Amino acid sequence: RVRMIASDLHCEIVDLSGEENITELCKRKKKIKTTYSPGLSTEIPVVGHVDTAEFMNAATQGKLNVIDKYLADGGDPNVHDELKRTALHRASLEGHATVVQSLLEKGADVNFKDRLGSRAIHWACRGGSLEVVKALKSHGDDLNVRDKEGDTALHDAVRLNRYKIAKLLIFAGADTKIKNHVSFFFPVVHV
Repeated sequence: RVRMIASDLHCEIVDLSGEENITELCKRKKKIKTTYSPGLSTEIPVVGHVDTAEFMNAATQGKLNVIDKYLADGGDPNVHDELKRTALHRASLEGHATVVQSLLEKGADVNFKDRLGSRAIHWACRGGSLEVVKALKSHGDDLNVRDKEGDTALHDAVRLNRYKIAKLLIFAGADTKIKNHVSFFFPVVHV
């Protein structure tokens, strides 16, 4: 019998015909488990040109090395997709704080609005990343800006039960009296 094992994207064929081979296979499996952790991202150096699609996907996936290569080669940090979402919007939604910080330091526009009128702060609140919200706030993002539905970042945080983000926004000066287009306003919040 032959069995194929995939680990760390490397495939090898193992002959399972003998007892000693099974023992050897168990040892290999233990070694692979201790040397490879799927939760850790191993950054592979980027060689060659990074196109816009790769840059946008890298923002979604949190691949800082691809982001840095694209920007180092003169790429526009404010390039956007068909929905006018930038890499900053995507990284904010996914909670990639290091990518967001890098994009902001390299000229990403914190005030850029997508087709829904949402800024990165809206997407960060929807994604639930407190660190990303802090980074955007520290770069001067307007906490009371509204999207096309009339929602502020605080509306998004409250609607999605992002308590820590809502608390941060309130303490940072977000207006709790703004109503959206469906007349949703905030109940009295005791923080």
